[in-house]
Amino acid sequence: MTRVEGTNDYSIVSKLSAAKAEYFKDEFLQEFVEKPRNRAPLINWGYYIRSKSIELTFEAAVKHFTDRDLPFQILSIGAGFDTTFFNIQEKYEPKNMVFFEIDLPSNVERKVKLIFNSEKCQSLVWDKVMFENDGKTINTDRYRLFACDLADTGQLKKSLEKLNFDFSKPTLILSECVITYMKEKDSTKLIQFLGEILDNAAFFVYEQCEPDDAFGAFMVKHFQNISSPILGLSRFRTQEDQISRYLAAGWCKCKVHSLTSVFLCLPEQEIQRIQDLELFDEFEEFFLKCSHYFMLVATKGICDILHGVLNLKLLPALPEILPEDKNHLQVQIVDTPNSLKRFGHSMGVGEDVYVFGGFGEENGKHKRLGNFVRIEFKGDHFVEKKLVKNA
Repeated sequence: MTRVEGTNDYSIVSKLSAAKAEYFKDEFLQEFVEKPRNRAPLINWGYYIRSKSIELTFEAAVKHFTDRDLPFQILSIGAGFDTTFFNIQEKYEPKNMVFFEIDLPSNVERKVKLIFNSEKCQSLVWDKVMFENDGKTINTDRYRLFACDLADTGQLKKSLEKLNFDFSKPTLILSECVITYMKEKDSTKLIQFLGEILDNAAFFVYEQCEPDDAFGAFMVKHFQNISSPILGLSRFRTQEDQISRYLAAGWCKCKVHSLTSVFLCLPEQEIQRIQDLELFDEFEEFFLKCSHYFMLVATKGICDILHGVLNLKLLPALPEILPEDKNHLQVQIVDTPNSLKRFGHSMGVGEDVYVFGGFGEENGKHKRLGNFVRIEFKGDHFVEKKLVKNA
């Protein structure tokens, strides 16, 4: 098993931790975890907002087709021990859906065994027909799980054809932190292949962005340290880069929602509900992570309509929030010293400006800052007057 495949094990344990703490409901996760563990509240919040971003986009699309009794298919790539198929069956009961799931051989073989050792999962895998179960794949009238190298699009096409994948039928593609671990040329080839071969499709992609600030550099180094480098960030660094990437690869429409925007779309009562689950005060770290992950939705054909049914709205730009004719607040972007490049800090304003706390970069590392900075505004820029380091 590779280190990238191993990220599946960490992720599924973390998802179960959040589900057991009642951040979201998923009764199938326990069927795939041998040794459950309780994660820290910050990790639970992270997996909660990840789950919510998928619910408000991908699941909204599933509901759109299911409510209208329209035939469609789902293609889940690099899914690991993900339980999306089982949750969709239980939650929406789609009558005209076939679910295709792809991963590397080690994960697929382990998942096949776990499914057939679980009465809860096994009962949902087929409706009337089991076409094949050789211990390495599952092929039923509802669910088709198989192994394939996503970098080999030729073999991927052959495998899909063998399993009667319909390239003209509306297709929802789900990718959670998968494409970004592939070599950039391979992931771009895959995105282009799917954009060209599918007539009507929606691509839902959850992954990282913004590697160039202190937190982004910390995030990149973390994945390098666990031998799972985020290869896609070398070229496609921002949300805007990602939109251009998919449009250039044959997708007709593309929108990106940061996890910050996902959180801000939640009703107040839902935010209060998760705050009441366990003691949590790490909001700065939470929003830092949210600003470095996104949910992308790229569409083509009849699936372009899905942008109108998703339960998310793009955050308006600053001029839309603060129209000039309705407020007296003026905003000016100015240069600042490096000591001010921080997030979640406190500030006091008098003759000078006093800044302390927050998160930022110090000695090349992303960390909580304990220093105190006194700065002065000189016309069009700030100047540091005094820096007091925490002893």
